[in-house]
Amino acid sequence: MSNYSSFGKRLGGYILDLLISLSGSLFLIYVVFAFFENDFLMMEKGLLWVLFYVVFISFFVNVCYLSFTTYYFGGSIGKLLMGMKVCDGRGRNLSMKMSFFRYLVGYPLAKILFGFGFLWVIKDERKQGFHDKMTGSFVVNTGELGVVRFFASFLILVLMVIFFSTQSYYVFKSRSIGMQITWQIQDHVKRFELFFDQIREVIEEGKDGEGEELKDVVEYKFSDDVEKEL
Repeated sequence: MSNYSSFGKRLGGYILDLLISLSGSLFLIYVVFAFFENDFLMMEKGLLWVLFYVVFISFFVNVCYLSFTTYYFGGSIGKLLMGMKVCDGRGRNLSMKMSFFRYLVGYPLAKILFGFGFLWVIKDERKQGFHDKMTGSFVVNTGELGVVRFFASFLILVLMVIFFSTQSYYVFKSRSIGMQITWQIQDHVKRFELFFDQIREVIEEGKDGEGEELKDVVEYKFSDDVEKEL
């Protein structure tokens, strides 16, 4: 087996897969901000948890996507579009265990030190990166690289990224405006609650010893306590 894929061809497949993963992550963000309750998002911890889940789930979904496509089809969508296949030393598809290990452990390790593990493909005789050597896998050519096919796929994926980015932005913006309105309403409700609490207190106490009017006492108590509470 000597028909190993070059670094440039593998880079093209990686870019396509990166756009696919980015589209999926943006779609997940869109779903999160579209369906989570405002009360949860308004809490600082709630928003942090949402962001944590988005990052964690995006990573996990990406690993599953790469592992399953490599196991069932012999490569990710990006690699297949570029005319490549991931296989073992006998030309067979990787097992699910090795596919999962390749992307869950091998990929992160290959990205250490500015992607040195990926750049090793340029020097290696069999065009293996660190993640390939860890799993005994090879990336080989299955067909000629179609430039038109690559740029058509690239354009479609870029449009998908733009679409999900704009949708996520508009949903986030609308929810932000909604949260601001909710905060303002809650603030006014709190003010009215304090105001009526002071009215009840003054009614129960009646006029003070100096004969101040009920209105003056209410205004004084309300403004003083509101400043303390708010």
